Parts: sequence; structure tokens; C-alpha cells
Amino acid sequence: VNLPYDGVVFDEAGFLRERDTNRWRAANHAVWKTGLVRRVIQNDGTPLPSRYENLYAPFYLLDKGERLGATKTEFRTNWSEPDVVGRDGQVFNWKIRKDKIEGIQAKVRELAVSSDRDIGVELVESDHEVQLPAEARRLYDRMEHDAMITLGDEDILAANAAVVAGKLLQLCNGFVFDERRKARAIHEAKLDAIVEAVEAMDAPVLLPYLFVPDGQALKRRLGKRLRFASEAGAKEQFRAGDLPVLAFHPESMAHGIDGLQGASNTVFWFGATYRYDWHHQVYKRLHRDGQKQSAVFVRRFIAARTIEERIIREVLVPRGEQNDGLLRALKGRS
Repeated sequence: VNLPYDGVVFDEAGFLRERDTNRWRAANHAVWKTGLVRRVIQNDGTPLPSRYENLYAPFYLLDKGERLGATKTEFRTNWSEPDVVGRDGQVFNWKIRKDKIEGIQAKVRELAVSSDRDIGVELVESDHEVQLPAEARRLYDRMEHDAMITLGDEDILAANAAVVAGKLLQLCNGFVFDERRKARAIHEAKLDAIVEAVEAMDAPVLLPYLFVPDGQALKRRLGKRLRFASEAGAKEQFRAGDLPVLAFHPESMAHGIDGLQGASNTVFWFGATYRYDWHHQVYKRLHRDGQKQSAVFVRRFIAARTIEERIIREVLVPRGEQNDGLLRALKGRS
């Protein structure tokens, strides 16, 4: 079906980072196959959520690969080098070559501008470390080293490193999925900490969580003080200042939700996420024009001496620096 327009605006263009999705194929059809579109505009608050390769697919929609490469192979040949390589020589991950960063920024700058600016509101990030109880620590260490734990008469196994990482994050938060995908409660140390922090607040709080059992546990402990963003009227109640805690999974509400900055200046993360774009876009719900306070506080509740510390140190911090570096480079054209 042909579009009845000669211009297209893609809001939240971060959803166009992968060429093998139906969303990207539909966008490509509209832009390059119909022969009607003459102007394309993309808006993206987090252009580099993980690596420079995230720019390839959305940029193809702008210039059909003229600047960054017509294929992913061409992109990697021109700009990248292997990062993680298996014993058989298979490349599992790529990274931008350091000597190519300025060059790729220059290519991006030909089409992109940054409207990111100082809004006069400080962003304060901090980590609230929670000590795992002794039994939870024993289970955590066993899963980390042996990729399995035993609860009662049931063994819970992790088939590969990615599953191990997921199990470790679950244990940090207080539960673990068993072989039947049933959540088995392990501890409430992190729940206790976040409930205490909520009770000490005299203003509304955004509370993102990562697993369904996390949300269920938070609701059980906080009761009527917490509503989920997916509930009818919850966001409106929060905006009015009448709801202490608005809880949500970041995939459902990290992008595109406005008006929360007038009610709150605090985010409590229940855990740590590998997804920098989730982390960035969540606090951007509050750190934006319309924020009434002088600072926005992002507080991550994490388990001490666990994978969560590594995620913050090795993923969130460097990816944030990389994203900020690209935005600074684009300011020269703004």
C-alpha cells in the first residue's frame, strides 16, 4: 500500500535499529520502495544505546547506505573491528575502531543535529548497595560458579552464560525462576531497602523493575501506594501528585511518555539493566523541560558484590559516555 505523503517522521527512531525486524522493513518500504517519499526525519533520544553499529540501520533510511554502508558487512569493514571472537574464529561482537570514531561522527554530522542542551537541572545518579543474606549469597555464588543451584529437591540449571546472567539478576532481586518458570522466593533484602526509601519520601517516585515477579513483590509490599503504569488512570493520578509510586517495566514506558516531570524528580531502579537506552530514557521522563526541581535523582538499588555492580561499571557508564560523546560532536551543527 502506497503512502499518501511525500514526507515521513519517525519518532523514537531507536525502534529502527535492526534491519531484520518487520518495523524496519515497513519503514524501508515506505521510504525507498514507494517512490513517493522525498523527506525523512528521525527523532531519537539515545542514538547509541550500545554501540556505533546501532546507527547503521536508521541511517540507511536516510541515505540508502551512502555514508555508513549499504550493508552491515560494509559497515563493519569500513568502521569496525572484532571485539569478541570464539575459538573457531567466529566473531560474536564488533566494536568501532578508535581511529574511526571522528570519521563516523563526521559522517553522522552531515545529516544529524543535536538539540540536547543544558536545561538547568542537575542529574544526580547514585547506587544504594544491599547486602545479600547469607543463604542468598551462597545460592548466588553457586549459580555464578557452577551454573546451577538446588532448592529443596529441585535442581535449577542455566544452559549458557546468558541464562546464568539472568539467573544472577533474579537472585539479586530476591527470587529465581525454576525449571517450570515458577518464581521461587529467596530473600527480601532489596525489597526492604526500597520500601524503606519510599516511606521516607514526601514526593512521588518512578519505580522501574525488570521482571514480572519484581513488580508483584513490590505491589505486595507497597499496596495502594503503588500502581502500575499500565493500569487505567494511573499515569494521570501520578501527574496530579496523588500517587506515591508509579511502577513499570522500562520496555513499556521508557519512551514517549511526557508530563511526569511536573510531579516527580526521583527514580528508584529496582536492579540494574544491561539496556542503556532503557536507563537513559527512564530518567529522561523527568530530566527535561518542565521539571520544577533543581535536580533529578536516579537511585539504583543493587546487590553488593554482584553482577549488578559490573553492569553499572562496564555497561551503563561507558555506554553513557559514548552516547554523550556523539551528542557533543553533533552540537557543532545545532
